[in-house]
Amino acid sequence: MLNELVAHFDGKLLPEEFESLKHNIRVAKARPHIVNAYQFTSRGFPKKVRDFWDEFEADTSPIASKFVTSETQKIMEADMKP
Repeated sequence: MLNELVAHFDGKLLPEEFESLKHNIRVAKARPHIVNAYQFTSRGFPKKVRDFWDEFEADTSPIASKFVTSETQKIMEADMKP
């Protein structure tokens, strides 16, 4: 998805593709493995891509987060504690 954002900022995505990408980002940000992967890889992308990603709120609706198991939720909560 970050590569698709680069393509968007390079003017290579159609408006419909960009709308789909925004939806996918919202859903993906609710998934813990995506959050971890983003933290690991984000420094390799332009600041405008990171800023765009960071501005989105995760879609925490039951459908979007149905793949987050209770065990994964415990790990996420433990990672967020200071």
